[in-house]
Amino acid sequence: MFKELFDDGSQLGLTLEYAIQYKPRELADAFIVGKKFKTFF
Repeated sequence: MFKELFDDGSQLGLTLEYAIQYKPRELADAFIVGKKFKTFF
């Protein structure tokens, strides 16, 4: 749903990328799925 709503984020001046967690698992699995993303602050 987020991807349908926000797409790539360009309409908000953002750049968004998505990782899909295909099965609802624990929070730790979400970090594993998103491991390839780097955060810049």
